[in-house]
Amino acid sequence: MIRFISLSFAFSLSALILLSPQTLALKSEAPHYYLLALFVVGITIGFLHGTGFDTKKGIPRMLFGPATAWPITIGGTLYFLSQLGFI
Repeated sequence: MIRFISLSFAFSLSALILLSPQTLALKSEAPHYYLLALFVVGITIGFLHGTGFDTKKGIPRMLFGPATAWPITIGGTLYFLSQLGFI
C-alpha cells in the first residue's frame, strides 16, 4: 500500500508538470528551475520506491524511501495547485 501511495504521488506531480509547465513562472519574471530540479528528484525517488526498488544499506535505503519522496511530491503538488488557484 505504501508503494502505491509513492507511485500515485509521483504520477500526480509528473502529470502536473507535464500538463502545466508554465506554472513554475506564473508569479515571477524568472522561472524557478531549482524547484523543477527538486520536483524531478522527488518524482524519481517516488517512482523508484513505488515500483519496488529496495536497498539493503542504511543511507541509500533512507534516501530512496518514502520519507524523502513524500514531502517533496506532496509539497510540489500543493505548490502547483496553489499556483493554479485550486488552493
